[in-house]
Amino acid sequence: MEIKNLKINDITYQVKFHFLKGKESVLLLHFGGGSLEMWSAMIPYLIDEYQLIIPDLRGHGHSDSPSEGYHIDNMANDLSNILESSQIEKVHVIGASLGAEVGLSFAKNYSDKILSLICDGAYYNENGIYSINKLNEDDWSKYKDERINEAKNFKRPRFNSKTELIESIKEKYNQYGWGWNENFEKEAFYNCQDIDGKWITGWTERARYGYYKHYFDYNFEKYYENIQCPILLVPGDDEVQNEEITQIYTEFKNLSKNCSIKHVEGSIHPISWMTIPEKMSKEAILFFKSLNK
Repeated sequence: MEIKNLKINDITYQVKFHFLKGKESVLLLHFGGGSLEMWSAMIPYLIDEYQLIIPDLRGHGHSDSPSEGYHIDNMANDLSNILESSQIEKVHVIGASLGAEVGLSFAKNYSDKILSLICDGAYYNENGIYSINKLNEDDWSKYKDERINEAKNFKRPRFNSKTELIESIKEKYNQYGWGWNENFEKEAFYNCQDIDGKWITGWTERARYGYYKHYFDYNFEKYYENIQCPILLVPGDDEVQNEEITQIYTEFKNLSKNCSIKHVEGSIHPISWMTIPEKMSKEAILFFKSLNK
């Protein structure tokens, strides 16, 4: 693997590459607050058959954090620029959470550059008929404003050492019920940054706010219904056990021209790629190979 810093239109992106001449390419997109390192456990299962492109999205990890440009359409344009800069014509895309949303936009807006899309996320909207939110209009507006203001006012906690920061992340993951493993730890170490002697995570304040000020207005159905490439949805255990969510992503599937659903037992959105990488890789490869039959 090779890590490159690509400067494009005054923004520098940190991207991990595995070049494999003559093979299809896979673009891996991390979840919000994550980094390219979340995919490290997947690499051994993909590296012999696929060329890999694994970026830190803008405002994440070790990529730049410009003042604007955090709509998923902007970040999809970043991906297009990264591929053009690297002379890569077409890719399969796997996206987790935020990465799935950016992948949707990329598939819709850059149909000439995508072979297929695997979505671990973008299963429902926050508002409208494809939402699990049942608030009335006034309560919804209040809820939306509160969430956006929380993001606007959020400040990353500062820690005196990398160890303290890692321990705080570990505690949060345990609170989520995710547990802790070596893949989580590797991602956390990569995503730590020393700023003026204090340790913080890599998802910047402006990136968090920039994302949330758009998130509540996304209508994912408008993406699904305009995508030409094959899509695979990979809902986790919690999603398949929730009837409302299952109904919505099934409706998204039906809106799409070529979409299927595969539940991998034991999967947890959006971290399955770090907890059961062998099983998730197997399903991804089966999907990719099915397209060539």
